[in-house]
Amino acid sequence: MMGDFDIEHVKLQNGNHQYTYELDEAFFELFKNDQVLSADLKTEANVDKTATMAVVDISTKGRIGLQCDRCWRVWIIQLRLHLR
Repeated sequence: MMGDFDIEHVKLQNGNHQYTYELDEAFFELFKNDQVLSADLKTEANVDKTATMAVVDISTKGRIGLQCDRCWRVWIIQLRLHLR
């Protein structure tokens, strides 16, 4: 399943390439993460490749369920994240 998230940047032609991923609990289980109880995230990766470099923009929106380690309550957190 991890291979579903690979971007083989060496094989990409120059130009703009877009990828969309739906991330759920199964994604976080790949990392043996027991803190994420639920997840519904949409992640978009935009790779702008030139002859000398590649610029990657990653945007994620959705919600994630985490359990508080003090009160044991499950908190649903809304996420909106942009990385470059």
